[in-house]
Amino acid sequence: MKEEDVLKEYEFYRNQLETLQQNLNLVDNSLVELRMVSKSLSEIGAAKKESEVFVPIGFDSFIKAKITDPDNVVVGIGAGVAAKKTIKEAKDDFEERIKELETVKADNTSNLESVISKLREIEPSVKSIVAQSQSGKKEG
Repeated sequence: MKEEDVLKEYEFYRNQLETLQQNLNLVDNSLVELRMVSKSLSEIGAAKKESEVFVPIGFDSFIKAKITDPDNVVVGIGAGVAAKKTIKEAKDDFEERIKELETVKADNTSNLESVISKLREIEPSVKSIVAQSQSGKKEG
């Protein structure tokens, strides 16, 4: 394989590695958030009507509110659309999303390992090319 092709292949895999790492971070963040929502739904489901709770409003800030309907929640279902669901239905939906994301995470992790393996395979050639290039510059 030509030196230029080896370097292009190496750069391709480096870019793939970076993209996969970013995707894994996004998936991990989504999993954390979904697990927190699932836990919150369990706590809300156990609350009594008119119980006082602190509702996050952003930037580590909360407002005190009363639960008027502890049996139902409004859940985003995509494309800016929301639907009223029972706590159990919502928890089941979130658990399904968690399972789907765990599958995506496993696939991305497997792809990441393959890319790392390929990078390790061609790295000696890249180091050799870089060394030859640097020694050529010193002689010139």
